Order: sequence, then C-alpha cells, then structure tokens
Amino acid sequence: MEQQENPWRFDSASIPYENPWIRVTELRGLNGSGKPGLYGIVHFKNLAIGVVAMDAEQHIWLVGQYRVPLEAWSWEIPEGEAPGR
Repeated sequence: MEQQENPWRFDSASIPYENPWIRVTELRGLNGSGKPGLYGIVHFKNLAIGVVAMDAEQHIWLVGQYRVPLEAWSWEIPEGEAPGR
C-alpha cells in the first residue's frame, strides 16, 4: 500500500478531559474534503494486561461487567493495569 499524506490540516489542539488513566486530545482543523473537522485521540497512561484464564478442564473464564457506553453487560477476558508502570 502506498504511503499517503495526511489529508487533515489541524490548527488547534486542546485537552478537554484527563484523569489518572486517560487523556483526551481534541484537534480542530480542516478534514480531507476541506471542511471544518474535529478529531479526538484517547491516550492511555498505563500499560494494560489481558489474560485468557483456563482451568484444568480447559474451560475459559470470562468476567461480566456493565459497560456504560454500550448500555449493556459485556463478557470479557480479565484485564487490568500492568504492575510496575
């Protein structure tokens, strides 16, 4: 695949939200069609680890938790922050 030039042209950047786990950078400028555009980048501050937990009978264990953006319960592999970071 041929490398292409970034079609966006940004003229400002701000950080509208930050907490101990993430920082959101908001870029404003012109999108590829030359119209005003907004681009958001989520920066994760910590390294995360996910594991596939399997018992002696080779059953895989998942965790269920409510995910607010989905407005639903989700079954997932256990995940968390990596120690030492």
